[in-house]
Amino acid sequence: MAPKIALLIDAENISHKYLPRILEEIAPHGQIVLRAAYADWQIPALLKWHDIAVANNFKIRHQSNVAKEQELNNTSICLI
Repeated sequence: MAPKIALLIDAENISHKYLPRILEEIAPHGQIVLRAAYADWQIPALLKWHDIAVANNFKIRHQSNVAKEQELNNTSICLI
């Protein structure tokens, strides 16, 4: 039985262009049973990421960055 893997991505800190490589690297290590992409999906620059994540069966997790003035990355904190 293959190990089960949860793939959680901070979409604000990695380009969608790396997703095929990430999936390729993970494949030999087990079965991805959970795919989730976290971001403030209201950011226009993440529209392409959102579409690619949905096309690859990722759960879309919205995390608003309401504390920008405090220089906190709420998405990273949510993942932790």
